[in-house]
Amino acid sequence: MLSLLAKRGAIPLRMRTASARTFTFSSTRQLAARKSKSESASGAAKKKPASTTKPKKEKKEKKPAPLKVSRDQMPPPQGRSNAYAIFVREHAPKIPVPSKGDGTPSRFKQVADMWQVLPESEKDVYRRRFVEENKVVREQYDAWLKTVDPELLKAINAKRTKRGQVKIRKQGSIRRPGNSYTLFVKDVRDEYPREAQPADSTDKYFIWLMKQIGERWKALSDEERAPYREKFEQIRDAYYTAKQAE
Repeated sequence: MLSLLAKRGAIPLRMRTASARTFTFSSTRQLAARKSKSESASGAAKKKPASTTKPKKEKKEKKPAPLKVSRDQMPPPQGRSNAYAIFVREHAPKIPVPSKGDGTPSRFKQVADMWQVLPESEKDVYRRRFVEENKVVREQYDAWLKTVDPELLKAINAKRTKRGQVKIRKQGSIRRPGNSYTLFVKDVRDEYPREAQPADSTDKYFIWLMKQIGERWKALSDEERAPYREKFEQIRDAYYTAKQAE
């Protein structure tokens, strides 16, 4: 009808264009609305897919906080290292602290010189004291080790491990054996006391000690090493037997 009137000139050009556009747009909107309705109806008929969300992970239980160790709960000292340590403990406080720049040696250097010139008879007095004091201290340490709580000992060992120290083990605990060389070290280390280290040696005592024992071990023949190897094999077999029995 509109097209017929437009041909006859009854409708102006602008009105014709606007009417055509209005008709076109309205028809397009209707088609789009119908299409959306049909899609929504078909989508409602379909079942909703199952949720693909991942199950939540279970929270891990937090480990209990490590037991705090006070200074009073730490193990008692195991005694002095040797007789010279007792000598230093007695004589070092008696020497005045030297002032800087006057060339006077330190207190410990003076004590070391005093120990060097000390007669052997007087050194033996300190050696006997060392044995007696260590015996008492060792008894106290063993008594503490027997009565210590296992959880407390575990916390102390964790603290010692962080510091790079050796763990404390209860008496009777099975320790993994080392090797034949460690047995040799235990046998001969008492032959190299701290006093035997030369004065001109720049190494610390432990380093100097291990150098001496290492050179001595290298000089041994296979026949001389054989007893240590046999002893090590016996200890190793006993260790694995005890481990299996646990």
